[in-house]
Amino acid sequence: MWRIFSVVNVLAALLHHVCGQDSESSDFFKNLHCVTHDFQIMSCQWDTPYPPDQEITYRVCSRSGISAMCFDTTGNKLEVEFQVFSTSDIRIEAKDVSGNPSLRIQKTALDIPFVPYPPEIHSLVADYQSDMLLVEWTANSSSILEEVRLTCEMNVLRGEDLLVQNETMVVYWDTRVKVFHWNWTSDFPLNCSSHSVRVRCFVHEELYDGEKRMSDWSATKTINVNISENWVFPQDIVVPVGSDVNFCCRVVSGKPIQSITFKSDKCPLVELGNSSRGIRLTNLEMSEPSGDNIFCDIHDDLEPAGTVVFVGYPPDKPQGLSCEARHLKVINCTWKAGRSTGLYGERGTKYTLYERFSGINTSCSGYNEDLDEFNCSYDIKKEQELHEFLLLAGNPLGTANASLAINVTERIHPLPIENIIIRNPSPTEVYLSWLIPGTYTSINLLCEVEIKPVHGEVETRNVTFMGLKDDQYPCVIDQLHPFHVYDFRVRCASSDRFWKWSDWSSRNRHTTPAAAPSRKLDIWREVVHTPEGREIKVYWKHLTVREANGIVTSYKVTWRPLTGAGTSLETQVSAKLHSMSIYLNSSDDQDYEVKVTAVNSAGFSPPSRITTVLLSSDVNLENLEGEGNGINVTWSPNPNASCGYLVKWTPSFHRLDSSPMWRRFSSNAASGFISSKHFQAGLRYNVSLYSCKNDDHQLLKEMVVYAEELAPLVAPNFTVQETTSRSILVKWEAISEENQRGFLQGYLFYVMKQQNDSSFARFSDLVRNTETKIKNITDPAVRALKIDDLQSGTSYTLGLQAYTKGGMGPIKSFSVLTNDNGK
Repeated sequence: MWRIFSVVNVLAALLHHVCGQDSESSDFFKNLHCVTHDFQIMSCQWDTPYPPDQEITYRVCSRSGISAMCFDTTGNKLEVEFQVFSTSDIRIEAKDVSGNPSLRIQKTALDIPFVPYPPEIHSLVADYQSDMLLVEWTANSSSILEEVRLTCEMNVLRGEDLLVQNETMVVYWDTRVKVFHWNWTSDFPLNCSSHSVRVRCFVHEELYDGEKRMSDWSATKTINVNISENWVFPQDIVVPVGSDVNFCCRVVSGKPIQSITFKSDKCPLVELGNSSRGIRLTNLEMSEPSGDNIFCDIHDDLEPAGTVVFVGYPPDKPQGLSCEARHLKVINCTWKAGRSTGLYGERGTKYTLYERFSGINTSCSGYNEDLDEFNCSYDIKKEQELHEFLLLAGNPLGTANASLAINVTERIHPLPIENIIIRNPSPTEVYLSWLIPGTYTSINLLCEVEIKPVHGEVETRNVTFMGLKDDQYPCVIDQLHPFHVYDFRVRCASSDRFWKWSDWSSRNRHTTPAAAPSRKLDIWREVVHTPEGREIKVYWKHLTVREANGIVTSYKVTWRPLTGAGTSLETQVSAKLHSMSIYLNSSDDQDYEVKVTAVNSAGFSPPSRITTVLLSSDVNLENLEGEGNGINVTWSPNPNASCGYLVKWTPSFHRLDSSPMWRRFSSNAASGFISSKHFQAGLRYNVSLYSCKNDDHQLLKEMVVYAEELAPLVAPNFTVQETTSRSILVKWEAISEENQRGFLQGYLFYVMKQQNDSSFARFSDLVRNTETKIKNITDPAVRALKIDDLQSGTSYTLGLQAYTKGGMGPIKSFSVLTNDNGK
C-alpha cells in the first residue's frame, strides 16, 4: 500500500481545494492548524474570540474516502480519521454560539505536517562516582511506519533550567530495538545541583511527502540531590598530576557564596544554580603530602565548607626487584618504588606479591627507611625450588608490576650469625662455634672467619660445613700469637651456588694466653776501665709485643768468667730497664761471658750470650758521608764472622751520656743501611763496625758521620795579629764540634775597602760589593791568612765564614786600619 503512497499524494494535490467561508466564520475560527502524529489520525486546533475557559460544543462531520462520520466535541480541537491517500473533507459548526459559525476544510497529505509523538524517558540514573547520567528512552512506535532513521536532540539542564548540554544523535528504529541509551558526563560533580533531561526526535520518513517536523519535547526527567548541610564537591579526591578538575560549593541556607579558595588563592566562580557555584582548576601540580585545601566562604557562616584534593602520580614500575631466601623456609623480596607518587597513607602505593605456582597472594607492608627500600616475605612451600613472582603496585591512580623467576637454592642469603662462643685451648689456638638461625639442611655452607689483631693485619679463613637446622657450627682457629688481642667475626654463604654472604656477626674480642718469649734479646756490651777496676755495661733491646708473648716482668742477667772455675752470678732487674752494669775489681782481668733472658708469666726467652772478648784489630778513623735518608756502611765479607756483623753508633760529643745504638746484620751481608730516623740532622756520630765470631767481637772500622749535614751554627772567632801599611795578618780559632754541624770544607775570607770613612759594613755589603775581595780557603786545617797589596792608612772591613756540605755559616766581620807610616 505504501509503495503507491506518493502517487496518491500527487493525485490528491490535483484535487486540492479549500471551500470558501463567510466572513463571520473566518472571524470566529482563527489560527487553525492540523497535524498527524501517526498517519492515522489528524489532529486540528484553533483559537476563537471567546475566553479559553468558555466551553463551546462543536458539531464535526468528516469524510475521508468512503468513510464518513459526524460527532459532537467540546474544546477548540478535534481528531478525525486521516487517510494519506485521499482528501479529508471536514465541516465544523459551533452549535451554542450565536449564528452557529461554521468552517469547512479539505486537507490532503501535503497539507498535514507529520509531527511524531514525543519520546518517553523510561529511566534517568546518576552515577556519582563517574559523574555520569545514564538515560534510557523510547520512541512511540505508532509514529513510525517501518525501519527508519531518527535524529534526536538531547537536552541536559542544570539547576533552574540552565542548559549545559545540547547534543544531537542519530538512532535507527526497527522491531528489535525499542529502547535507546544515552550517557552524558558532567564537567562538574552531579552532586553540585539537580539535573534534568529531555529529548525530542525527527523521524526521517521518506515515504511521506508532506511536511515533517521535530516532535515536541518529552516530559522532563529530573534527579534531585538533597543535602542537609553545606558541601564542597567532590570530596577528598585523588587525581593525576596535570589534571583539570572542577569543584563546586553547594549550600542549603540560601546564603550567597562569597568565594572559593584553592591553596589560599581565590578562584573565578562559575554559576551552577541559585545555591551552587563552581571553580575550574587546570594543570594541577603535585599536592602537599596532606593534600591541598579548597574552602568555600559562605556569607554569615562562621566555618567554611571545604574539601581536600590529592594530586600525584600512579605507581612507577617497581625498581630492582630482587628475591632471595634467608634460609630454606622464607623468601624475602626487596625493591625500590621508583618515582615518588606524592601520595601517602591510605592513598599511598600498596604492594601485593603473587607466586604463580602456588597461586598465593601476599600483601606487602615492609619498608626500610634507611635504604628507601620495600620488602615482602613469602613462606616457601615444601620441596618447592622454582618460584615465579609477580609484584603488583597500585594506588588510586593506577597500577604497575614487575616479575622475577628464581630457583631458591641459587638465592641463599643466610641470616646473620648469632651466639659466637670462644674457648681457648692454648696460646696459639681458639675453638670457635656459632649459631646460624634457620634451616639449611639441603645445602652446604661456606663460612668466612675474620681474624683481626688489635695491632696487625686482618686475616680471613674459610671453613665449609654441611647445612644444619638452627644449630651450632664449630671450628678451630690455629696459628695465633700468644698474648694477643683478637677480634673475631663470621659470615656465611651457600657454597653450592654462591649468592650473597650473610651480614657479618658482631665482633667478639678475645685475648690469647701468654707464652714464654719466643725470641732472644738483642744485646751489646761495653767495657769501661776505671781506677777501681772495670765496668761491664750490658745493653739490651726490649722485645716487641709479638716477640714477648706476654708482659715482660723482669730481665735475668748472669755472668761468669770465660776461663777458670769462677762461679756464675746472676741478678734480676726491672722490666723497665734496658741496661745494667757489672763491676769488677782491678785485680780481675779475665774475660767474661754475659747472658740476658727476658722473663714473663709463662717462662723465659732463649738466653742471649755475649763475651767481653774484643779481638785485636788495627783501624783508622774515617769520615763517612751521609746519604740524606740515612747512612750506608760497607765492609769486606769475612767468612769467620759466624754470628754476623754489628754497627754501633753514638753521638760523638755526648758519648759518655748516651746509650749506644746498634744494629746487627747477617754473616753473608757486605753492607748495612741505617735510616735517617735514627739520627739527628747536623749531629756528629761515632760509628763502629764489628764482626762477630762465637759471640766475640772484633772492631773492623771506626767512623765519624753526619747523617745529614747542615750549615755551621757560628762563624770562627778571628783576630788581627799584625798590621802594616800594605798587609794584615789574621788568625782564627777552630769551630767546636757541636757547632760545625757537618764536615768543614773550608772558609771564605772577605776584604772590602770602606767608603766615606764608614767604620762598619753589613754582611750584604761584603758579599755583594763588586770591590770586595774574596779568598776561598779549601783546607779546613788552615787557621791564619796574610792579606797583601793593601793601601796605607786605609780602613778595611774583614769578614770570615765557614762552610760545610750543608751550606754557608754566618759571617763575622771586623774593621781594621792599615798603617800610614810606610811600615
